[in-house]
Amino acid sequence: DIRYEIPCQHRSNIFWAFANSRIYSNLIFECSMEQVIHNIEKCNSQDITLTIWSFAIMNIGNYEFYYRICEEVMKRKLENFKKFQLSIIVWSVCVGNFPNIPLVSTVLSMDWTEKTNHSNN
Repeated sequence: DIRYEIPCQHRSNIFWAFANSRIYSNLIFECSMEQVIHNIEKCNSQDITLTIWSFAIMNIGNYEFYYRICEEVMKRKLENFKKFQLSIIVWSVCVGNFPNIPLVSTVLSMDWTEKTNHSNN
């Protein structure tokens, strides 16, 4: 199936372009949720951030979709995620109306003044 062959970067850029332009497409977003989850471990932090932001902007996705993405972020122990990416992910989860996903409380309880691997850029 061709949908499984689209690299994460290309897929997240497509989502971003549609969401940024506010071009609503059930076909692009809703039909892609399963593929996103299926390939999430192959995606880097920017791809994950763009994807979840795009779905939140388009108001698409269910609890399992957001939970599985956040589960992958937690599995990586938030490593390689910049502070602004973590804030975008938390914002997206809350916009999706799923603030009870564990990642939200984890990120909100972080010491944002402490210098960590989570740089500002």
